[in-house]
Amino acid sequence: MVEKCIYEIELEVPIGVRQGLLYLNIQAEQISGKISALGNVEAFSGKMKEQGEIEVDGELRSVYRKMHYHGSGKRTDNRLKMALSGSFGTYLLRGKYLCGVTSG
Repeated sequence: MVEKCIYEIELEVPIGVRQGLLYLNIQAEQISGKISALGNVEAFSGKMKEQGEIEVDGELRSVYRKMHYHGSGKRTDNRLKMALSGSFGTYLLRGKYLCGVTSG
């Protein structure tokens, strides 16, 4: 069974809070998705752990640089909160559930 969700996100970066979308696909313990923020859409992948804990790896790109990150956080019924950490520092990502679909 695959669960697909869309979250409206806020990403706290050094120049302020940026709005965007996060597309999340969950199949068993494996997750994948895309973050649409900073003017680009970038893929990520990772694992769903116990009690909604998430760990992902991905890349964010802005006009000025490319940033590889490791993200960890938690997914609850209607919220998503992760810290994206890399050589640039740590960015906080908060998301509010918009919609979803489950397919077999």
